[in-house]
Amino acid sequence: MEIFTASNAFNCISFFTVVELSTCRIPPNPMPPSISPSNMLVEGSNMTVNCSAVRLPVPTISLYISGRFVRQYVAWFVVTTVYNLTRDMTYVSCYADNGCGPPMEAREEINVVYKPDVTAAGVTMASYGDSVTLRCLVEANPEPTMMFWRDRMKTIPIIIGPKYSVNIQPSKYDKHRWVMQLSIISITDDELGDYFCHAANEYGNASSPVSVQLRHIVPVENLKHCCAEENVSAACSAACSSYLDIDSVIDKPECLPDFDKIMRCGSDESDHHRCCSLAGVERNCLGWCRGGLVDSPYTKHCLTKYAKKIMNCFRDDRDRLPGPPQNVRVGRIDGQSATIGWDPPLKNPESVELYRVFCKQDYSKGPLMKNDVKKTILKITSLVAGVEYECVVKAGNTLGTSMVSEPVRFMTRTQ
Repeated sequence: MEIFTASNAFNCISFFTVVELSTCRIPPNPMPPSISPSNMLVEGSNMTVNCSAVRLPVPTISLYISGRFVRQYVAWFVVTTVYNLTRDMTYVSCYADNGCGPPMEAREEINVVYKPDVTAAGVTMASYGDSVTLRCLVEANPEPTMMFWRDRMKTIPIIIGPKYSVNIQPSKYDKHRWVMQLSIISITDDELGDYFCHAANEYGNASSPVSVQLRHIVPVENLKHCCAEENVSAACSAACSSYLDIDSVIDKPECLPDFDKIMRCGSDESDHHRCCSLAGVERNCLGWCRGGLVDSPYTKHCLTKYAKKIMNCFRDDRDRLPGPPQNVRVGRIDGQSATIGWDPPLKNPESVELYRVFCKQDYSKGPLMKNDVKKTILKITSLVAGVEYECVVKAGNTLGTSMVSEPVRFMTRTQ
């Protein structure tokens, strides 16, 4: 049987009649894809694929990469350049179909190599004496060298010993992924701060920080002080004794009027609305989640049905939500603008992703102006000259926000 090539195909075809060309003669049998370069495919680079199936009638050749359609031609040869290779490309398929039997496939595995990617778990909160495990996910091909460093410049390595242990495990689901774990025993001030997961192979390297921060715990005296300031009755003050203990007063009818105050202290100046909503707390009871009020007709219902869920949110959000910004102040003021500044919250300042500033004309029901910023300063514009304004600031992240800060008032200059 003669093998047809691109150079002699025209002369050979001339020996066949039109009837013969339209009749099935040889089923397609594609050759394995030819790939160039054959020895190194780097993520982001290009490769050339040659699919061939020299049969009559002339087949339709289709090129697929990891099951995704790329190109199709009626020809004996299809040469395609694939640009910007990605790590999810694992094989090349050439399908050929000339109507003589079922389509046939030839497949070739490919190996796209790439530098490491490191994803860290972020911030881990701990109390003194706790033991914690920091985790990072590494993805690379080929397998990298992996280690933990104490500083970004990689001059202070983590020494395995009584304080530290390191464990690196391959993923059960992906041969190009590993989990790095650093266990720290009995946290002291010396172990607080940043650590760096580092991975390197011949195609590059990457690092990502992971941190241990001191857990914010509502001091007992602060809780007692809050309840005293809110005038929680003596009969109900057991809820504020050593920790927020709703169970100690939940069955006391005389404490029903005090639950708004107790919940406000328990919220610890954060807005837990998101957590409560996800937990199924109904709308009439969400006031407690915000550190606010619940209408008195619903107090008993909210207490018996949702108090546990609300308390769980207070506990779960303890390390995740910031407190309100501090020391809100006004800087430069003119007829149409003012500059507002503030300090980060005392509680969980590292968790802040943005600040939300609300301003309105004082004693007015006019529109509320809202601005989101990442810095602790904002210039507010489009104000009206000679008018008094009031502004408050919230701190927030993807999980929720703080309560609002203390308000600040100012008057714009007259023109």
